[in-house]
Amino acid sequence: MDVTNATRRSFLCTTGTALPAVLASAVAGTRGPTPDETGTPREQVERLSLQLAILEDANAIRGLHHAYGRCLDTGSHEELVSLFAEDAEVRFSGGRFIGRDQGIRRLYVDRLGQGVAGDKSGPVHGFLLDQTQEQDSIEVGPDRRSARARFHCLIHAGARLVSQGSLMEMACLQGQGTAEWWEGGVYENAYVRNGGTWKIWRLDYRPVWQADYALGWSHARPGDIGPFSRTYPEDPTGPDALIVESDEHRAHADVATFRYPHPVTRNLWEA
Repeated sequence: MDVTNATRRSFLCTTGTALPAVLASAVAGTRGPTPDETGTPREQVERLSLQLAILEDANAIRGLHHAYGRCLDTGSHEELVSLFAEDAEVRFSGGRFIGRDQGIRRLYVDRLGQGVAGDKSGPVHGFLLDQTQEQDSIEVGPDRRSARARFHCLIHAGARLVSQGSLMEMACLQGQGTAEWWEGGVYENAYVRNGGTWKIWRLDYRPVWQADYALGWSHARPGDIGPFSRTYPEDPTGPDALIVESDEHRAHADVATFRYPHPVTRNLWEA
């Protein structure tokens, strides 16, 4: 048994036998019992213990996703890959990257890492990637072995345009020679717990919009976000498979599926 869970269970069992009776007498005659107050003291303790464990799971998943964001922002791609389960999958820009040590490593280390920093790991002078994660919705499975989550993100990115010649030097002196943009997107992820540790099992990032840093979203062009068109090994750092979407879905690509229940009606909605 996990030491933390054992300690929590021992504490709750010790206090739980007396506490429900005290609370029940204090509120007797004022209202009926809530669902959390029904059952024997042991059943109430078991229920509260599970609720606490699920809250701890959700917090661990939130921390895992924040660690992913920090690794991506700082160019720590090797550390980023280790956050995934062995049989994980990443869906990104119209492509599926399958397997932690195959497709996922190819995307982050070989494509994103080499394209920015060459063989260097860590932050790179002249490259900016800063993303904020917000509006998270986390659903932990009843067995606490799987979970799903959605995160909205806002990205501020920039890079110096590398080129030789006096014209580029002059452009840099005048504050030009850089590419800088905003991006908004949604992460729709799934997680698994292996050996007591939560890992990313499926990461599905959907960019919703991009825009020039200075001009803003109103000047964004529909074609700014281009999907992959070739797979590995034709593209040495490309995806294992392409995601083929219908024309109707492509026309509404800015609407990402929301698979979680409405907090009041509990109805599910999918795009």
